[in-house]
Amino acid sequence: MQTGLNVNAKKTKVMSINTRNTTPITINDLPVDSVDDFTYLGSIISKDNGTGKDIKARLSKETDLLEMSKPVHFKLTIEIGCQQQVDVDGMVKVVNGLLGSKAMFKFRVVGEPKILAFFEVQNPAEVSTMCSSIMREGNFKVTCTSLLTIEEWAQIIGVDSKLTGPPPRKLTKEVVYMIDVNAECNGMTTDEFLNIWKEEATAALSVRAAGVDLELFKVFGQRKVIVLICQDSPGDWEKLMLNLPFVKKMYDRCHFELTTLTKL
Repeated sequence: MQTGLNVNAKKTKVMSINTRNTTPITINDLPVDSVDDFTYLGSIISKDNGTGKDIKARLSKETDLLEMSKPVHFKLTIEIGCQQQVDVDGMVKVVNGLLGSKAMFKFRVVGEPKILAFFEVQNPAEVSTMCSSIMREGNFKVTCTSLLTIEEWAQIIGVDSKLTGPPPRKLTKEVVYMIDVNAECNGMTTDEFLNIWKEEATAALSVRAAGVDLELFKVFGQRKVIVLICQDSPGDWEKLMLNLPFVKKMYDRCHFELTTLTKL
């Protein structure tokens, strides 16, 4: 049996000075004469009025919370408004300056007045603050997409742990190709679909393990994947894609959209 009292330390000290308790505390009908410490309303009260144990307990709780928290990931799509005589290059510089080093990756979309930024943060509010800062600077449309790292998704669906370690976060070329993959599951059972997901994740992570600059994210709560890859040409990606399970086993159910990016 665990019995506990939690008291505000300051209030307890005042009570001990101003009031004498004449009713003994009992546990299982046995009087309790004294204790080394007890907890009341979240505070640990020590026999010597010390707070050391209370502080240690609270620090331990905070440490546990920090260890439990994982970084979260987002993609910001920042479109520059197309009003007359807009200085697109100037607006790109403004946004790039605001993003600074806060973004994990940041790109300009080739041939479009659009910027993409990928974030890894402990607190999602950081991304909201960034959105507000950008929109204050001009006519921007900002869209935020919640992401899951492919490593975390791969762990969920049972990919070999040798492939699901910390990602390198390395894209060395100035030109990067982004492929949006939308996988449908019409006519498939859940097990069949997840098995192909597992094969796809294994194949993609194996390509990265072989030395290809490749970053992958799953769109949170959807059957979509975002691929960032450094290749010498789109044709190299086409060759690579032909060997992926999504293409070999369910090409008619997958939709691919390639976007060419330049790093900021």
